[in-house]
Amino acid sequence: MKLLQVSLLVAALSPMLSHAAHQFTLINRCTSAITPVIADTRCGYSPRCSDAASYTAAQPNRLAAGASQTVTIPSRWVGRIFAQNGRCGAKGESCSLTEFNLDSGDFFTPQSYDISNIQGFTQSLQINANGCETVTCRNVDCGCRSAYPPGDLSGCGNDSPVRACGAGDIAFSPAIAAPSPNLEARQVQPNQHGTIITFFFGSFLEPNFGLPPLSGNPPPPSTLTLPTVDGVVSGGKLYLAVVETANTCPPRNVPPQYALTKTSLVLQ
Repeated sequence: MKLLQVSLLVAALSPMLSHAAHQFTLINRCTSAITPVIADTRCGYSPRCSDAASYTAAQPNRLAAGASQTVTIPSRWVGRIFAQNGRCGAKGESCSLTEFNLDSGDFFTPQSYDISNIQGFTQSLQINANGCETVTCRNVDCGCRSAYPPGDLSGCGNDSPVRACGAGDIAFSPAIAAPSPNLEARQVQPNQHGTIITFFFGSFLEPNFGLPPLSGNPPPPSTLTLPTVDGVVSGGKLYLAVVETANTCPPRNVPPQYALTKTSLVLQ
Protein backbone atom coordinates (compact mmCIF):
# COMPACT_ATOMS: atom_id res chain seq x y z
CA MET A 1 0.00 0.00 0.00
CA LYS A 2 1.34 3.40 -0.94
CA LEU A 3 0.93 6.19 1.54
CA LEU A 4 2.21 9.74 1.13
CA GLN A 5 1.36 11.77 4.18
CA VAL A 6 1.26 15.54 4.53
CA SER A 7 1.47 16.87 8.11
CA LEU A 8 0.81 20.34 9.40
CA LEU A 9 2.48 22.27 12.21
CA VAL A 10 0.89 25.55 13.31
CA ALA A 11 3.05 28.17 14.99
CA ALA A 12 2.22 31.59 16.38
CA LEU A 13 4.02 34.10 14.19
CA SER A 14 4.61 37.79 14.49
CA PRO A 15 3.35 40.08 11.67
CA MET A 16 6.86 40.51 10.29
CA LEU A 17 7.03 36.75 9.63
CA SER A 18 3.68 36.47 7.92
CA HIS A 19 5.25 36.12 4.47
CA ALA A 20 7.68 33.33 5.36
CA ALA A 21 7.10 29.80 4.06
CA HIS A 22 5.40 26.51 4.85
CA GLN A 23 7.32 23.30 5.54
CA PHE A 24 5.67 20.30 3.87
CA THR A 25 6.85 16.84 4.95
CA LEU A 26 6.02 14.13 2.41
CA ILE A 27 6.00 10.65 3.94
CA ASN A 28 5.77 7.33 2.09
CA ARG A 29 4.22 4.77 4.42
CA CYS A 30 3.97 1.89 1.97
CA THR A 31 6.03 -1.02 0.73
CA SER A 32 6.95 0.45 -2.66
CA ALA A 33 8.26 3.74 -4.02
CA ILE A 34 6.05 6.67 -5.03
CA THR A 35 6.62 9.82 -7.07
CA PRO A 36 5.06 12.86 -5.34
CA VAL A 37 4.28 15.90 -7.51
CA ILE A 38 3.66 19.51 -6.43
CA ALA A 39 1.49 21.39 -8.95
CA ASP A 40 0.26 25.01 -9.01
CA THR A 41 -3.43 25.70 -9.65
CA ARG A 42 -3.40 29.52 -9.47
CA CYS A 43 -4.87 31.28 -12.51
CA GLY A 44 -6.32 27.92 -13.61
CA TYR A 45 -8.25 25.43 -11.52
CA SER A 46 -8.19 28.07 -8.79
CA PRO A 47 -9.61 31.52 -9.59
CA ARG A 48 -6.97 33.01 -7.32
CA CYS A 49 -4.27 34.59 -9.42
CA SER A 50 -2.32 37.78 -8.65
CA ASP A 51 -2.51 37.27 -4.89
CA ALA A 52 -1.36 33.62 -5.01
CA ALA A 53 2.22 32.32 -5.20
CA SER A 54 3.70 29.61 -7.42
CA TYR A 55 5.95 26.73 -6.38
CA THR A 56 9.20 27.20 -8.32
CA ALA A 57 11.64 24.89 -6.50
CA ALA A 58 12.63 21.40 -7.63
CA GLN A 59 10.04 18.65 -7.50
CA PRO A 60 10.32 16.18 -4.60
CA ASN A 61 12.48 13.10 -4.93
CA ARG A 62 11.02 9.70 -5.68
CA LEU A 63 10.32 8.36 -2.21
CA ALA A 64 11.27 4.80 -1.33
CA ALA A 65 9.13 2.78 1.06
CA GLY A 66 9.22 4.41 4.50
CA ALA A 67 11.12 7.47 3.25
CA SER A 68 10.20 11.12 3.76
CA GLN A 69 11.24 14.51 2.42
CA THR A 70 10.61 18.06 3.62
CA VAL A 71 10.09 20.78 1.02
CA THR A 72 9.55 24.52 1.41
CA ILE A 73 6.28 25.87 -0.02
CA PRO A 74 5.66 29.62 -0.59
CA SER A 75 3.53 31.33 2.02
CA ARG A 76 0.67 32.14 -0.37
CA TRP A 77 0.77 28.97 -2.47
CA VAL A 78 -2.36 27.55 -4.12
CA GLY A 79 -2.00 24.06 -5.56
CA ARG A 80 -2.11 20.28 -5.37
CA ILE A 81 0.07 17.40 -4.24
CA PHE A 82 -0.47 13.91 -5.67
CA ALA A 83 1.36 10.69 -6.53
CA GLN A 84 2.20 10.38 -10.24
CA ASN A 85 1.41 6.83 -11.37
CA GLY A 86 2.18 7.42 -15.06
CA ARG A 87 -1.38 8.24 -16.01
CA CYS A 88 -2.06 11.39 -13.97
CA GLY A 89 -2.17 14.69 -15.83
CA ALA A 90 0.32 17.49 -15.15
CA LYS A 91 -2.04 18.95 -12.54
CA GLY A 92 -3.13 15.54 -11.25
CA GLU A 93 -6.03 15.06 -13.65
CA SER A 94 -7.63 11.58 -13.44
CA CYS A 95 -6.05 11.01 -10.03
CA SER A 96 -6.68 11.49 -6.32
CA LEU A 97 -5.40 14.83 -5.01
CA THR A 98 -4.60 16.80 -1.89
CA GLU A 99 -5.51 20.48 -2.44
CA PHE A 100 -4.28 23.57 -0.59
CA ASN A 101 -5.34 27.24 -0.53
CA LEU A 102 -2.64 28.93 1.53
CA ASP A 103 -3.13 32.49 0.28
CA SER A 104 -6.23 33.07 2.42
CA GLY A 105 -4.71 32.75 5.87
CA ASP A 106 -5.55 35.72 8.07
CA PHE A 107 -7.49 36.23 11.28
CA PHE A 108 -10.82 36.20 9.44
CA THR A 109 -10.19 33.75 6.58
CA PRO A 110 -8.40 30.50 7.54
CA GLN A 111 -6.14 28.63 5.16
CA SER A 112 -7.84 25.55 3.79
CA TYR A 113 -7.02 22.06 2.56
CA ASP A 114 -8.98 19.06 1.28
CA ILE A 115 -8.84 15.69 -0.49
CA SER A 116 -10.42 15.46 -3.94
CA ASN A 117 -11.31 12.39 -6.00
CA ILE A 118 -13.50 14.37 -8.41
CA GLN A 119 -11.30 13.67 -11.44
CA GLY A 120 -10.65 10.05 -10.51
CA PHE A 121 -9.81 7.81 -7.54
CA THR A 122 -6.33 6.26 -7.57
CA GLN A 123 -4.89 6.48 -4.05
CA SER A 124 -5.84 6.62 -0.41
CA LEU A 125 -4.91 10.04 0.99
CA GLN A 126 -4.36 11.73 4.33
CA ILE A 127 -3.48 15.28 5.39
CA ASN A 128 -2.19 15.81 8.93
CA ALA A 129 -2.02 19.16 10.71
CA ASN A 130 -0.61 19.74 14.18
CA GLY A 131 -3.33 21.54 16.09
CA CYS A 132 -5.78 21.21 13.20
CA GLU A 133 -8.05 18.44 11.97
CA THR A 134 -6.63 15.41 10.16
CA VAL A 135 -8.55 14.35 7.06
CA THR A 136 -8.31 10.83 5.62
CA CYS A 137 -9.84 9.03 2.63
CA ARG A 138 -8.93 5.34 2.27
CA ASN A 139 -11.36 4.20 -0.45
CA VAL A 140 -13.58 5.49 -3.22
CA ASP A 141 -16.62 5.47 -0.92
CA CYS A 142 -15.07 7.41 1.98
CA GLY A 143 -17.88 10.00 1.87
CA CYS A 144 -18.18 13.78 1.65
CA ARG A 145 -16.96 14.33 5.19
CA SER A 146 -13.56 12.98 4.09
CA ALA A 147 -13.19 13.84 0.38
CA TYR A 148 -14.92 15.09 -2.74
CA PRO A 149 -16.21 11.89 -4.44
CA PRO A 150 -15.58 11.00 -8.10
CA GLY A 151 -17.53 13.10 -10.56
CA ASP A 152 -19.26 15.22 -7.90
CA LEU A 153 -19.17 18.83 -9.06
CA SER A 154 -21.69 19.94 -6.44
CA GLY A 155 -19.00 20.46 -3.80
CA CYS A 156 -20.86 17.90 -1.68
CA GLY A 157 -23.48 20.60 -1.27
CA ASN A 158 -21.61 22.54 1.39
CA ASP A 159 -17.89 21.90 0.78
CA SER A 160 -17.85 19.55 3.78
CA PRO A 161 -14.53 17.91 2.70
CA VAL A 162 -12.67 21.23 3.25
CA ARG A 163 -10.72 21.80 6.48
CA ALA A 164 -9.52 25.17 7.79
CA CYS A 165 -6.42 25.86 9.84
CA GLY A 166 -6.00 29.47 10.90
CA ALA A 167 -3.42 31.99 9.78
CA GLY A 168 0.36 31.86 9.67
CA ASP A 169 2.97 29.64 8.03
CA ILE A 170 1.67 26.13 8.64
CA ALA A 171 3.80 23.01 8.12
CA PHE A 172 1.88 20.23 6.36
CA SER A 173 2.44 16.49 6.05
CA PRO A 174 0.44 14.71 3.18
CA ALA A 175 0.11 10.88 2.76
CA ILE A 176 -0.83 8.88 -0.37
CA ALA A 177 -1.73 5.16 -0.47
CA ALA A 178 -2.62 2.91 -3.40
CA PRO A 179 -5.73 0.85 -2.56
CA SER A 180 -4.80 -1.96 -4.99
CA PRO A 181 -1.38 -3.16 -3.77
CA ASN A 182 -1.24 -6.12 -6.19
CA LEU A 183 -1.99 -4.05 -9.27
CA GLU A 184 -0.20 -1.18 -10.93
CA ALA A 185 -3.07 1.25 -10.24
CA ARG A 186 -6.79 1.75 -10.24
CA GLN A 187 -8.77 4.60 -11.77
CA VAL A 188 -12.42 5.40 -11.10
CA GLN A 189 -14.19 7.53 -13.70
CA PRO A 190 -17.93 8.26 -13.61
CA ASN A 191 -19.89 8.64 -16.85
CA GLN A 192 -23.52 8.92 -17.90
CA HIS A 193 -24.04 5.17 -17.56
CA GLY A 194 -22.52 4.76 -14.10
CA THR A 195 -18.96 4.37 -12.87
CA ILE A 196 -16.07 2.79 -14.77
CA ILE A 197 -13.34 1.22 -12.62
CA THR A 198 -10.15 0.33 -14.48
CA PHE A 199 -7.47 -1.94 -12.98
CA PHE A 200 -4.09 -1.73 -14.73
CA PHE A 201 -2.11 -4.98 -14.70
CA GLY A 202 1.01 -3.50 -16.23
CA SER A 203 2.81 -2.81 -19.48
CA PHE A 204 4.28 -5.54 -21.66
CA LEU A 205 6.51 -5.61 -24.72
CA GLU A 206 5.24 -7.66 -27.65
CA PRO A 207 7.39 -8.32 -30.72
CA ASN A 208 6.29 -7.18 -34.16
CA PHE A 209 6.98 -9.25 -37.28
CA GLY A 210 7.30 -12.53 -35.32
CA LEU A 211 10.38 -11.47 -33.36
CA PRO A 212 11.00 -13.11 -29.96
CA PRO A 213 10.33 -11.16 -26.73
CA LEU A 214 13.08 -8.89 -25.48
CA SER A 215 15.17 -10.40 -22.70
CA GLY A 216 13.65 -9.61 -19.31
CA ASN A 217 10.37 -8.38 -20.85
CA PRO A 218 7.83 -11.23 -20.92
CA PRO A 219 4.70 -10.97 -23.07
CA PRO A 220 1.31 -10.40 -21.43
CA PRO A 221 0.18 -13.34 -19.26
CA SER A 222 -2.27 -15.86 -20.71
CA THR A 223 -4.51 -15.52 -17.64
CA LEU A 224 -5.39 -12.60 -15.37
CA THR A 225 -6.57 -12.80 -11.75
CA LEU A 226 -9.70 -10.80 -10.97
CA PRO A 227 -8.87 -8.27 -8.22
CA THR A 228 -11.06 -7.93 -5.14
CA VAL A 229 -13.89 -5.51 -5.89
CA ASP A 230 -15.68 -5.68 -2.54
CA GLY A 231 -16.57 -2.15 -1.50
CA VAL A 232 -15.93 -0.88 -5.01
CA VAL A 233 -18.98 -2.11 -6.86
CA SER A 234 -22.26 -2.37 -4.94
CA GLY A 235 -25.76 -2.79 -6.34
CA GLY A 236 -26.91 -2.79 -9.95
CA LYS A 237 -25.29 -4.71 -12.79
CA LEU A 238 -21.60 -5.39 -13.27
CA TYR A 239 -20.11 -5.45 -16.78
CA LEU A 240 -16.58 -6.78 -17.16
CA ALA A 241 -14.11 -6.53 -20.03
CA VAL A 242 -10.38 -7.13 -20.37
CA VAL A 243 -8.80 -4.52 -22.63
CA GLU A 244 -5.37 -4.55 -24.26
CA THR A 245 -4.13 -1.40 -25.95
CA ALA A 246 -1.04 -1.31 -28.15
CA ASN A 247 1.27 1.56 -28.98
CA THR A 248 2.95 0.91 -32.33
CA CYS A 249 5.21 3.92 -31.84
CA PRO A 250 7.25 2.75 -28.86
CA PRO A 251 8.90 5.11 -26.36
CA ARG A 252 12.48 6.09 -27.02
CA ASN A 253 13.85 3.30 -24.81
CA VAL A 254 11.96 0.56 -26.75
CA PRO A 255 13.33 -0.75 -30.07
CA PRO A 256 11.12 0.23 -33.05
CA GLN A 257 10.40 -3.41 -33.97
CA TYR A 258 8.51 -3.90 -30.72
CA ALA A 259 5.10 -2.64 -29.62
CA LEU A 260 4.22 -1.56 -26.07
CA THR A 261 0.94 -3.03 -24.80
CA LYS A 262 -0.98 -2.24 -21.62
CA THR A 263 -3.39 -4.76 -20.16
CA SER A 264 -6.27 -3.61 -17.98
CA LEU A 265 -9.53 -4.87 -16.49
CA VAL A 266 -12.53 -2.58 -16.95
CA LEU A 267 -15.59 -2.79 -14.69
CA GLN A 268 -18.76 -0.81 -15.26
